[in-house]
Amino acid sequence: MCVPTYGHTPGHQSLRVRLDDGSTIVLTADACYMRRTLEDLHLPRYAYDRDAMLDVLRRFREWRAAGARIFFGHDAEFWATVPQAPCAALASDDDRAHLVLARDPEAIVLLNKFPYGSGHLLVAPRAHIGRPEELPDPAHIALANMVRRSAVALRAAFAPEGMNIGMNVGRIAGAGVADHCHWHLLPRWGADTNFMPLIAEVRVMSEHLDATYDRLRPHFA
Repeated sequence: MCVPTYGHTPGHQSLRVRLDDGSTIVLTADACYMRRTLEDLHLPRYAYDRDAMLDVLRRFREWRAAGARIFFGHDAEFWATVPQAPCAALASDDDRAHLVLARDPEAIVLLNKFPYGSGHLLVAPRAHIGRPEELPDPAHIALANMVRRSAVALRAAFAPEGMNIGMNVGRIAGAGVADHCHWHLLPRWGADTNFMPLIAEVRVMSEHLDATYDRLRPHFA
């Protein structure tokens, strides 16, 4: 629903959305530019009504404390952490731009834009369905075949010592995109973990996504 969030500009509105899983997100738009706007009550240089904007920010804090997830209008670092459903990839025919490696009438395979390691693939149905048990039989079969095809491609391209293949169903189980089920395939090696994720909260990628795409694409031809 639209909620009045005056202050930045007169008449400004934000969106408060209840998702199918019961969680709430708030799309702040210009009412809260950056994460630090909310954390520090740091207002932009221009605000139509600074007191009204501060009241809005305090309301956002209350919603967040109650469990809502706040989406900051202009915070590039925040948006880089938001997993993307494959809807844009499904709608576009520019496979490289969306890192799509293969598609068929029921399923699609693409590189994860925010990988846990090199060669991290996502295999998703075309149908926008969150639970695999709700997939129609043709989609379920096609998805299984695409997972197998992806595993073969990863072994041919990377020669991994092992592989993680799995699906997180539901936000509580770790699904970044809870309303569109998808398989993860991640090649593994004996020395592929180090101290960086623990100490610095970052991952070290041994290969750029474009190079990984070029390495894998021939194996899906």
